[in-house]
Amino acid sequence: MRIVLEQMIALGHALDMHVICEGIETEEQEQMLISCGCEYGQGYLYGKPMRRADYEAFLREHA
Repeated sequence: MRIVLEQMIALGHALDMHVICEGIETEEQEQMLISCGCEYGQGYLYGKPMRRADYEAFLREHA
């Protein structure tokens, strides 16, 4: 799996793209993706899905 991730991330970089990995649930997954060169991520590790009103309130508090 790691080889596939490294190659997918390298392909994105070779195409001059920013790479975003989705579905990150654990710190171990996050560290593996960072070590593979991934720049951005999203998933339950960072926050669960929320309603629009809740998201807007979150942005006001943290922006």
